[in-house]
This record gives sequence, structure tokens and C-alpha cells, in this order.
Amino acid sequence: LWIVGSAFCWALYTVLVRRSKFGIELLPLVVLLLGAGALVALPFHLWELVNDERSALNAHGWLALAYLAGPGGALMYYLYNRSVATLGASRASMLLYLQTMFVAILAYLLLGESLHDYDLIGAAFIVAGIVLATMLKPHAARVA
Repeated sequence: LWIVGSAFCWALYTVLVRRSKFGIELLPLVVLLLGAGALVALPFHLWELVNDERSALNAHGWLALAYLAGPGGALMYYLYNRSVATLGASRASMLLYLQTMFVAILAYLLLGESLHDYDLIGAAFIVAGIVLATMLKPHAARVA
């Protein structure tokens, strides 16, 4: 239910970010939204710190967090907002599928993660799906 709710909220956000005029530039809007998200997540993090030993951050944990917050989070969020403003909500939503590819590439380049055959096959399916979705035009419904 959390995933369904978050998918609904993301779809609603995507439509509203194009239609609404917030009166602030894109970068401050992203900072505001990410700050609000961090504030909402703070009680869960504090609860985890109190109840779970796995949440202790060491140097590697801070590096991973910086990677997720920077290129994996804020930059992608900013670029997605720009694409919604430029392409529209329906076409920009297809770019979300590319995010997993970019995060895998950044993990390979920045964190030394290895790429496997299934990563490349998945990337090929993602690119093929986006190409098919953008190239194929739906036929107009015939009126009887």
C-alpha cells in the first residue's frame, strides 16, 4: 500500500508541477521539497537509531548517503522537473525508467560497483521500451 500510495503521489506531483505556478525557481523548489522529505523521514530515522544497531553510519555509510543525496537524488529530481517543464508530464514520465540506468552507471563510476550481464540486458529493455513508446503513435479511435 505504501508503494501504491507513493506512485499515486508521484503521478499527481508530475501533473501538478507542470500546471501549477509556484512562483519560485526550479532549484529552490527542489531544495524545499527535498528538505520537506528529510523532515518527514526524520522521525523514522530517529526511531531506527534507538531500536536498531544497523543504522550507525561510518565513513562508507556517509559516502553512500552523499552519493544517494547528490547525483542519485537532488540532481535527478532537478533534471526531472526540468524535463516536465520542457516535455510535458506524459513524455517526461518515460524518463523515470532511465534513472535506474544512470544510478547503476554512477555506482559503477563512483563506487566501484560491477556491472553484470543482467544489468546490460535490463538497460537494453529499458531503452527499447522507451524507443517503442515514443516512436509508436496510438491510432485515433474511429467514430461509427
